[in-house]
Amino acid sequence: MQSTDLRVVKTLKQIDQALLTCLAEAPFEKITVEQLCSAALINRSTFYKYYTSKYDLMEQYLQRALDGFRRQVDVAFVNATPETIHNLLYQKNFENTLKFLHRHKAEYTLLWSIPLEENVFGRMVDLVHDAILETLPAGREGPVSRTEESLQETAKGAFIMRIAVTYENGRIFQHFGHTAQFKIYDVQDGKIVSSQVLDTNGSGHGALAGLLAALQVEALICGGIGGGARMALAQANIRLYGGVSGDADAAAQALAEGRLTFDPDAHCDHHGHHHEEGHACGEQGCGGHCGEH
Repeated sequence: MQSTDLRVVKTLKQIDQALLTCLAEAPFEKITVEQLCSAALINRSTFYKYYTSKYDLMEQYLQRALDGFRRQVDVAFVNATPETIHNLLYQKNFENTLKFLHRHKAEYTLLWSIPLEENVFGRMVDLVHDAILETLPAGREGPVSRTEESLQETAKGAFIMRIAVTYENGRIFQHFGHTAQFKIYDVQDGKIVSSQVLDTNGSGHGALAGLLAALQVEALICGGIGGGARMALAQANIRLYGGVSGDADAAAQALAEGRLTFDPDAHCDHHGHHHEEGHACGEQGCGGHCGEH
């Protein structure tokens, strides 16, 4: 995972969203840098810090959108036989692709519907087609018989998930809305393959959820969390694993292996009158305001 400053991520996300907003209202040819800056709530110098022109922005944005889709395309099922087609490996891979499309449905629907120099829908179809050709064994045009061992090998590396953990000194920070850091883990084939600690720069729970979405985080592990933060995460399609304490790395590995123990009802009451049993909110000075500010 490359080094990422959350302030930069937030700014780039604002610019991307501004581009989509402007595209929904006018043809790309009529959109100006001034309009993009106004929609993104940034000045021109900030825009030109990252892009040389609106055309550079569009080119890089489309490349990111297509690269994101390409990483999620898994067509291992083309090698399935009637005996193996119901294997959970195939089902999980296809499920991950559908979830990705659902998370980005507004973005892709817009890109498909507006006139652009590049046919985005056609490019995505080509990516699926190319993936199928690359997945089929050389010289074969249809399904081949595969042993369970070779099936596992085909699926190896297909399970890619990004996990975020509220983080402080190696442990799970106990209130989402006040966390100063996240530790981000990339999981592949049930194992953590990379991780990095990122500063939040004091963002509130709504901004934190947006930043996690921008980082393409799929799951969050935390201790206490308020109702507003829960809603923000749900809107960002980020799965929540609350009520967890202890070592952050161990919790992330447990989730990767599907054995994490968590409390789906964990919360911090706004008035501090109640905490779920086992919730260690007070250990870090929550004061009953976890995730609410």
